[in-house]
Amino acid sequence: MIFTFITHDARIAHSVTRRLDLRLDERIPLADARIYRAGGTMLVLWRDDENTPAKKRIRSYESIVDTLGPEVVVGLGMGPTLWSDHRAGDIVLPNIFVWENQNGDKFPPVFLDIYPEQGDFSLSDRGVSIGGILLDAVISPDDEATVGILRSKYESDAVIPGSYDLVSTMTSREDIATVAYVAGVSGRVDATMADDTMIACAEAVAEYAEYVRSLLLEKDADGENKDVVFP
Repeated sequence: MIFTFITHDARIAHSVTRRLDLRLDERIPLADARIYRAGGTMLVLWRDDENTPAKKRIRSYESIVDTLGPEVVVGLGMGPTLWSDHRAGDIVLPNIFVWENQNGDKFPPVFLDIYPEQGDFSLSDRGVSIGGILLDAVISPDDEATVGILRSKYESDAVIPGSYDLVSTMTSREDIATVAYVAGVSGRVDATMADDTMIACAEAVAEYAEYVRSLLLEKDADGENKDVVFP
């Protein structure tokens, strides 16, 4: 089975590749991307930014699937929260993805159905929201009006540009068996986070990326389409 992580964040990529001992593989022809792998596990570090047009992102994700042929895809990212309930370093395992573009256009939400037990937990002194909401939007911390509008519309646990495009693309593919996402909370949307806070958040995402990978590989080895259950 080919298990593929996809992220746009170099800090997360660094933490995951170190934790899972993934090595750069320059033999795979993917423009604007670096591929790290060990056996059947890969990480794609896709080099774009939050202002990349959605259509270009979707074409990029399609090319990843066509080139690598993954059966399991797990997106990785980190971003701020609209709410004060989360702290920097908390983890969100979302099952609802929503998108509002810069014109205020809304799109149908995407749902993942892999977590039978949902709720907020404290694991290893870290908050973990299983079955949370991820918002795809570009927000300036100084834009108080937009932040206020989005807070009134969405009870999202984190805001990560590009997350909706990734999940909606992958769930539309019949050749991908499982799609999941691990999101880290980098802090409040109206605050500037220090570099060491962002690095610590990337490490938290890498820790749970490894955990989700082990659960999904165990699920596949059993040959059953079981739900992902966390302790």
